[in-house]
Amino acid sequence: MGVYAPLRDAALRLGLRYRRYAEARQMVLDRQGAVVGVRILQIPEGSASAGRFARHFAAAAKWISALPPSFPLAGIVYGVGRWYLKRAQAIEARHRVSHVIRARRGVVLSAGGFIMNQPMIEHYSPRHAPGLPNGTLGDDGSGILLGASAGGALGRMDRISSWRFINPPAAWAQGMLVNREGRRFVNEILYGASIGDAIVDQTGGKAWVILDAGLRRLAGRQAGDVHLVPFQRDVARLNHLFNCVKAPTIAALADRIGVDRDNLQRALDDYNAAARGERSDPFGKARDEMTVLGGGPYYAIDASVDSRLLPLSTMSLGGLRIDEESGQVLGESGAPIAGLYAAGRNAIGVCSNVYVSGLSYADCIFSGRRVARHLAPVSSTGSNAGGSGEG
Repeated sequence: MGVYAPLRDAALRLGLRYRRYAEARQMVLDRQGAVVGVRILQIPEGSASAGRFARHFAAAAKWISALPPSFPLAGIVYGVGRWYLKRAQAIEARHRVSHVIRARRGVVLSAGGFIMNQPMIEHYSPRHAPGLPNGTLGDDGSGILLGASAGGALGRMDRISSWRFINPPAAWAQGMLVNREGRRFVNEILYGASIGDAIVDQTGGKAWVILDAGLRRLAGRQAGDVHLVPFQRDVARLNHLFNCVKAPTIAALADRIGVDRDNLQRALDDYNAAARGERSDPFGKARDEMTVLGGGPYYAIDASVDSRLLPLSTMSLGGLRIDEESGQVLGESGAPIAGLYAAGRNAIGVCSNVYVSGLSYADCIFSGRRVARHLAPVSSTGSNAGGSGEG
């Protein structure tokens, strides 16, 4: 709200007409294929049904986002959320009215990504399907699909940003990450999006954080740090207690987590050699960021894509292909579609290859201004080609 509310209020002061409880359902095209409007379904504002819908939808969003879907009891919480969502949808089905809005200069699609649309995730990037969707109920891909229905070309739909932060607690990042074969595959101190992508690329998306007894004790103390934000502290404690497999030897640990004994022993030996300074780490991890893992007992924390207690956050990055100068949506031929624009996560943008925290804000504001600057000169000419309508 710190970013959205000021932008919304500024737009309203400049004359934006905001239609609450409305959903765009269909693009309107002329005979030449130019986008000239949109059909919406809207619950009448100020009505009793609009008030009930708002309450049910807010409750659905609250319950559905309360717990990661892999957590114990999440099924009950999701069930409550779906109960409210079905009632909101029933109100929509009974009370929405159809309107067609004529776009005098163009339609801009900026309705979020598709991470909450599980069938779309399973179609475009099934490897990420077990992850934790990081979005709102509005990130259902509807804006992207609307653009595609008007002939818009899609791109990078398989690019899903996945985040695996193993710091805090910092002690986890001093251990080593191994895959299904028992081999290391990444520098454990990298940014969470880089580690997440590396985990998804492993066979079956499997990964474990390997610690010795000293690092586990240190992690336990760090997890109690009062300066940690609750979601970091609570997740660290939960996994420290309930997602941590113990074994007296590295061979026994390999058996417990189902990886190759020789590979895990070799990974441990190589890691310890780098931690002692006897060789450089092949993944570029500095010696002072490593700890020699002692003689046991050893511990493994499940950091896989489908880990029940350590969810892998995911967010979609692909969308409609656009002209980089104007923000116009491109058709399959590569030519712009007249009257159709896309911004934010509806479009391929700054972060559609690699995501870093904050880029969605930056990209949305940048891409929105790009469209506005392309349309603004049109208004001064009095032309009806291009330009702005209500949405």
